[in-house]
Amino acid sequence: MNPCKARSIPTNLANHLTFEPPPKAFRPVSASAKDLDRCGIIHRPDPRKAPEAARLWRWAMSILLAQVALACLMSSTLRAQNLIQNPGFETPATGVPPGRAVSVHNACAGAGNSAAADWVVFVNACGTNISTELVPSTLPGGGNYMMHVVTNGADNGIAYCCFVSTPKTQSSVWVYVNQGCAGMATGPGGGTSQWGDEIVCETGSWIQMKAPSEGSAAIEFIVYSEADCQNCSSPSTYDFYVDNVDVVAAPTANAQVAGAFRTQNGHYVTAVNGGGLGGPDSGPGEVALHTDATKAGPWEMFTIVWVNRAQCKFALKTSNNNFVTAVNGGGIGGPNSGQSPVHTDATVVGPWEHFTITPQADNVHATVRTSDGRNFLTAVNGGGLGGPNDVPIHTDANSIGPWEEFTLIPPDCGAQ
Repeated sequence: MNPCKARSIPTNLANHLTFEPPPKAFRPVSASAKDLDRCGIIHRPDPRKAPEAARLWRWAMSILLAQVALACLMSSTLRAQNLIQNPGFETPATGVPPGRAVSVHNACAGAGNSAAADWVVFVNACGTNISTELVPSTLPGGGNYMMHVVTNGADNGIAYCCFVSTPKTQSSVWVYVNQGCAGMATGPGGGTSQWGDEIVCETGSWIQMKAPSEGSAAIEFIVYSEADCQNCSSPSTYDFYVDNVDVVAAPTANAQVAGAFRTQNGHYVTAVNGGGLGGPDSGPGEVALHTDATKAGPWEMFTIVWVNRAQCKFALKTSNNNFVTAVNGGGIGGPNSGQSPVHTDATVVGPWEHFTITPQADNVHATVRTSDGRNFLTAVNGGGLGGPNDVPIHTDANSIGPWEEFTLIPPDCGAQ
């Protein structure tokens, strides 16, 4: 029986369907390629051809949530979906074969179709001309074609409109300027060029422009002739090539995911009372974190609050909305320590509340480094400690052993 119904859920885009969520029992690591495809899950990389991508994929599918790995570990190998259709100009406009120019003369505003499917031309310098043509691509690693744009007016160009309104995007495009300057922008349509994300005036080489969107939620991407830039004049002709457009939704800076931390011997980290323990007078007698739980209940559930997704830095929020603190940024532990290594009474995120997660070579476990950059969280004895006379969590390990390795468990998995 197929675990998913392939593309069956309507979206707000005409003729576009998405995937239903897979059942809770579905396990991507052991699923067939066909089932992964039917459930809309990114394919398993070939470990012989891409061992690092295969390792990260397996880790992502084995622990907390795919967002953890996809957001901060796999950006170089597994990427977000491009919002642009025909981003490499491989599909010509209907009835326009590659090599045939599409010209618009004495135009103003929305001028009409371009030489490529899904793309249009626009003219802001009224009374000027613009021509587009698909020609063989010269971009290293490019496809079969690129777009050649020639115009005699500033702020004229090609546009893709419209993708789903997206609050923040990360956009890039390769351009080769022959004459004049070229700019790119992602914006709300109807004056997108005013957002002017990036401009290039260097001629004679391929340059990738890359920038986040600015201002209002974006629905449109444009590449256009630009006269208002440093060290360039307004020529009589603007001439440039365009290839490989990429527009993706930027990750939300404060995105949060929740789960439990399982220790090496199968116990769970507990924020006693759901958090709120610690303070300047706390010693080992007041223990904020235990490791003797055998099932994941509310006190064992933590929320990962991203501080810097690109660097895998996060804060750890307890069930009552306090944050875990590594006192002094880490480096505390042992039976004679006069200060608790960790507190759970912080109400705001400061430097001591920053942690970094790193996957291990077995693709299942991960380490948690404290903000001093030198030490790791340790579940003493591999877990199983709790009560007023124990210090279950230390922060003074400067190397990784089994006690420093945790498995991140999503809420649906539980601890059975």
